[in-house]
Amino acid sequence: MLRALPFGLPLLLASVSAAQSPPLLQPTGRALNGGAMTNVVVTRTSVTFVASEPMQSADLNGDGDQADVVVQVHDLRTGGTRSLAAVNYFVPPVASDRYSAFGVSEFAEGGQDLNGDGDATDTVAFVFDRATGQKRNLGIAMGTAYAEKHGAVITDRVFAFSASEPDQGVDLDGDGVLARCLYVVDLVTGVGSGVAP
Repeated sequence: MLRALPFGLPLLLASVSAAQSPPLLQPTGRALNGGAMTNVVVTRTSVTFVASEPMQSADLNGDGDQADVVVQVHDLRTGGTRSLAAVNYFVPPVASDRYSAFGVSEFAEGGQDLNGDGDATDTVAFVFDRATGQKRNLGIAMGTAYAEKHGAVITDRVFAFSASEPDQGVDLDGDGVLARCLYVVDLVTGVGSGVAP
């Protein structure tokens, strides 16, 4: 069943098929969070977007409530849609042809400490690898206000984002000050580090 967006437009995504030109439009059956098109990223192979549990009356991330906004990845080749995690709405997801990256709300994910700092109040960086189907917790708090304004960047090799050293409780870039810093992760090796200004 196709669900309408709050502003009255249905969410349609193109299903890619070698036998069809132009691509056939297929409904995902998911309602976007608040109609915020800034939370939709389209690549050649997928659409990463944020869906609203309350708008669908469904628990999309399996935490027992229907109160979250959840990042979803829709595969344009297969037509399948996968729920990944409850996200911080203010940190828009980013995507490349292979990866989707997003900030997971510790509070919304059942009050879990996802970055090992002893609290459950952060937004923690995650990467989903569509080639392997694996979701990886990077264990680094994202700077939500900064990320909302400036965003993050991902390629099929590197993910760069604003990390929050105060939320992490660690000087990630080694400059002696707990502030925001650029954090860069090599997605092939899994190694990441803060970059000093």
